[in-house]
Amino acid sequence: MIYFLAVLTFLIFYQFYKIVGRSDCIPDQNDAGTYRDTEITPADKAQQNAILAQWAMLKKIHSTLTPAAVIHELLDIFEKAHHAFAKGIIADVKNFLSTSILDQFQNEIKNRKGYIMQMSFLQKPECIIKKIFVDADKNCTIDTEFQSEQLVYIEDKSGAIVDNPHKLSETVKNYWVFKKNLANLSAPWMLVEMV
Repeated sequence: MIYFLAVLTFLIFYQFYKIVGRSDCIPDQNDAGTYRDTEITPADKAQQNAILAQWAMLKKIHSTLTPAAVIHELLDIFEKAHHAFAKGIIADVKNFLSTSILDQFQNEIKNRKGYIMQMSFLQKPECIIKKIFVDADKNCTIDTEFQSEQLVYIEDKSGAIVDNPHKLSETVKNYWVFKKNLANLSAPWMLVEMV
């Protein structure tokens, strides 16, 4: 029985890791999605200049598409999606998830078999915008990189912790892709891919 629980716990954490993120560290960034307090190489500088040009293009489409406003929206979806996944209740975020991501979340939640995931952010997650692309029909794709300090552990139905009993936190890096048609600014950003 203990072996079965150990294997099940490993599978749950592995699936959570595959869906929600992978560990690593990233440099700090500002509201424009550019790095601060780090040494900037020429390649980084070129990437920053490209992203700044992409932000300027978004601002031409509509004045509300500022780095601060867009990053705020994406961070909100990021946090809500993590909490909904942990609780196993995704009704609150299904309007922000593509069909394939929604199906993936539902399958992973179903595979928990009654185990409860406890998850919290120990600091406000950070977002770096890696790339922005807008096509001729105003379909915008934004590649993001999130960093967060997370505390995740698994409980059984009786409330006993079956994984991460010392409640150790972890720095997690997530690569998510969002899409939105900018012809309809009231529509939400959709999470379409988790790399």
